[in-house]
Amino acid sequence: MNFSTDKLDLLQKGMKGYNPDVYNLVGEVSSAVSQVALILLGIFFVLNLFQMIEKAHKNGGVVEPSVVMSEVLKYMIAFLMIMYSKEILDTILFFSVRIVKIIAHFLDSGVKLEEWKGGKGILGNVFNLLYMIASWVGDIVSQLVIMLRFAQMYLLKAIAPIMVAFFMQDGLRSIAVNFLKTFAGYALQGFLLVVIMIVFPKLITSNIFILSDLGNKFDNFKAPMIVIVQMVLYILTIYGSQRLAKSLMNANG
Repeated sequence: MNFSTDKLDLLQKGMKGYNPDVYNLVGEVSSAVSQVALILLGIFFVLNLFQMIEKAHKNGGVVEPSVVMSEVLKYMIAFLMIMYSKEILDTILFFSVRIVKIIAHFLDSGVKLEEWKGGKGILGNVFNLLYMIASWVGDIVSQLVIMLRFAQMYLLKAIAPIMVAFFMQDGLRSIAVNFLKTFAGYALQGFLLVVIMIVFPKLITSNIFILSDLGNKFDNFKAPMIVIVQMVLYILTIYGSQRLAKSLMNANG
C-alpha cells in the first residue's frame, strides 16, 4: 500500500496549483472584501484619532503633529498590508511548500507499509477483508484531510483583508494574530503530513510493537494484525495532523 506519490504531489502545490479556478475566485472575493476592510480601517483611524484628542484635552494639552504623523504612517502600513494580504498568505504557504519539496527530493517517496500478502481459510479471508477496508479508509481519510486543508486556506485567504484591518484596533488585535497563526498552522500541516506519510510507516515497521513478542502460537496472526494496527494508527495520525499543527502554532479554534 503506497501513501506517497499522489498525495506528496498535492502537498507540493500551493493554493493556485491545487485548484487554479478556486484560487482565482478566492482572489476576486478577497479584492471585494478589501474594500470593506479599507472602510473599517478608516473608521478605526478616526476613532483612534478622537481618543488621542480626548486624552490630550484631559491632560490639558494638544496632540503633537509628530504623534499624528506617526499614527498616519502606521495606518499607511496597514493599508498596504490589506492590499497585499493575499500575497502575505501566499508567502507563508510558499515556505511550507518549499520545505515539502526539499523533503520529497531527498527522501524516498515510495515508502510502503508492511504489506499483507493475503491469508488462507476463514481467518485469512477475514483478515483480507479487514485489510481492504483499512486500506480504503486510509486512502479516503488522507485525501479528505488534504482537501479540507486547502479548503480552509482558501476560506482564510478570502477574509484576510478584514482580519488584517482588525490588527489596528487594540480590542480586535488578538483576532488578527490568531488568524495568522491559524493560517500558518494549516501551512505547517502540509509538512506534518509529509513526515507522517514518509516516516510513520518505517517507524512502525521497525518497532513492530509488542506483537512481535507474543510467541510462536501467534505467528499466524501477527502479520495481519500488525498490518491492520499500522493502518489504524496511520489514519488516526493523519486525522489529528491539523490539530497538532495548530497546537504547535499556538492557534486557538
